Amino acid sequence: MITDKGFKRGFVSADVFNGLGYSWTEVGSISDYDLSKYPNDPVAAVLTLPLPDGTLVKASDSGAIYVITNGKKRWIASASVFTALGYDWNRIVTVSPNTLNSIGTISSPIDDNQLVQCRPY
Repeated sequence: MITDKGFKRGFVSADVFNGLGYSWTEVGSISDYDLSKYPNDPVAAVLTLPLPDGTLVKASDSGAIYVITNGKKRWIASASVFTALGYDWNRIVTVSPNTLNSIGTISSPIDDNQLVQCRPY
């Protein structure tokens, strides 16, 4: 990826590429020489997490919805909690079960008891 600042970033895997919402149909080709003209991004030269913090995600074989927090998935216990947090149902990213299982888990779900802690003020 070439950023808007003219830096290049790599992807560690196809799951990362897909998880970040990129499309293979939008990939262009350039020569190695032309690619070498772009410096590595000093912030993140290689993107390793398929789902950045704040991403809403579910596996293709399950209805359970998670939010990515500190690089780990945290289960949202109910539709009412999801809605109360102001999340958008259209923003859920569906990934393979293997991709979701590869992400660490925060054991305590976001439920009605923890809703107050998570609500923005």
